[in-house]
Amino acid sequence: MKKTIIPLLFAGIVCTCTNRQTPSQSNSTEQQEQQQENAVVPSATFDSLINIFPKWTADTITNEVLSCRLEQFPYSRTIPKGMAEVYFLDNDEERHMASHYDFYGGFRIDTAACHILFVRRDLDEHNINDDGGYPYCSYEVMTFSTKGEFIDKMEVAKYGDFWSSTLCGTRQPLRLQVEKASKTDFDGDISPFPIYVDEIEVRIAADGKILTDTLRSYISYARDEEDANGMFVLQWDRNSEEPVHE
Repeated sequence: MKKTIIPLLFAGIVCTCTNRQTPSQSNSTEQQEQQQENAVVPSATFDSLINIFPKWTADTITNEVLSCRLEQFPYSRTIPKGMAEVYFLDNDEERHMASHYDFYGGFRIDTAACHILFVRRDLDEHNINDDGGYPYCSYEVMTFSTKGEFIDKMEVAKYGDFWSSTLCGTRQPLRLQVEKASKTDFDGDISPFPIYVDEIEVRIAADGKILTDTLRSYISYARDEEDANGMFVLQWDRNSEEPVHE
């Protein structure tokens, strides 16, 4: 009887020692589980990204190509964080400006070789990394190959207390006429106030590269006025201008 009990006790001790975790092992396991929970798992394919952007079918292009609004909840075509981190990679300047951005889908134009996406990028005040930044929303045209490979991008509009833009164009041939305006006097309260304006023509090459030509740059005077969508934008006399002094 004693010979039977001793081996059983020894086996139980060995089993207990094998299954017991030291405090360091337990903490390591918990950390790994937490990291797995926090990890961004890109569950979306490029096709699911494209499907967020409705096709722009009109022959003429207006500012509405930038719109990401929905009539019902969630009220905007939001790009999921995991998807944005895969397809909308920040450059060095953007990473310096903010810890992260929020992205929304506008419309898209398809060609034989690429997809052209109009993307809204929001930078909130609490996301700014340095004291020199300021909240704004910008709109970018991004091009991807039909296989989902990133090709090129360009900011075509920017809105905030100091910036305003307009956009129009045609789909065939694909041409965008862009006006980008910014205040030159950030501290003054005088109205109308001086602004700097760039008029730019944007073209998309057959391979998806974005080509630009600055048609003219000038100084004008503007007021903040509410547009039809309830957004305050800069309004100025395009026939009244001063040359830009280098």
